[in-house]
Amino acid sequence: AVPVLFIVLGIGIILRPTHRRIGHRTVSFAFGSRDRTVSDELIEVTAVFSGVHQVIVSQNFRGGTVQAIFGGVELDFRTAQMAAMEASLDIETIFGGVEILVPPHWAVTVEGTPLFGGIENRARSTAPNGDTPVLRIRANAVFGGIEIR
Repeated sequence: AVPVLFIVLGIGIILRPTHRRIGHRTVSFAFGSRDRTVSDELIEVTAVFSGVHQVIVSQNFRGGTVQAIFGGVELDFRTAQMAAMEASLDIETIFGGVEILVPPHWAVTVEGTPLFGGIENRARSTAPNGDTPVLRIRANAVFGGIEIR
C-alpha cells in the first residue's frame, strides 16, 4: 500500500498543472541524464529515475520549481543574477536528491519539511539587507535530500 501511495503521489506531482508561465522546462525520465545551460528567468526541472545538471546563467532569474523523484538534480547558480532582490524556488524530492550551488553574495532562506529526509543549507550565511539578493527556497523532502551550498 505504501509503495502505491508514493507512485500515485509522484504521478500527481508530475502531472499537476502549473499556473504560471515557465520559461524553460527540463524533464528527464528513466535512467537518462540531461546537462544543459539555461538562461531563462523561470525554470522547471523534473527528474524521474534520472539525473539533471543545469548551469543557470540568467541575468534576470526570478525562480522556478524542481522535482526529483528517484532521481537527482544539480543546479549551479554561481553565474546567475536575480531580476529583483528576491527569487523563489519550490523543491520537492521523493527518494531523490537536489544540490544547489549559489553565488557567495546571495542570502538563502529555507523553509521546508523533511519526512525521513534532510534539508541542509550550507550556503555562506549573509544576513539579508536591502542590498543583498535573497533566494527563498520552499522545500519538501520525502526520503530524499536537499543541499544548498
